[in-house]
Amino acid sequence: FGSILAYNVPNVDVAALLHAPVPPVRGSEPLDAAIGSIPVVALAFVYHNVIPVCVTNLEGDVRNIRKAIIYGSGAPLAMF
Repeated sequence: FGSILAYNVPNVDVAALLHAPVPPVRGSEPLDAAIGSIPVVALAFVYHNVIPVCVTNLEGDVRNIRKAIIYGSGAPLAMF
């Protein structure tokens, strides 16, 4: 991760990030944007538990762990 970050940092256009237009989620209120972000925040809050739970429940079977993570990640991907 560090090497990818170090490679791409020189390519970041900070001015574009600071002045990028932010489209409204449901309206023009900041509260609307916050409410629209709740599903993403909820997934991010619990996603780090996926690997340990899968490894424990599937008793270390790498092939089934891989399938569970790929198929399980497909559901949220389809929602967004």
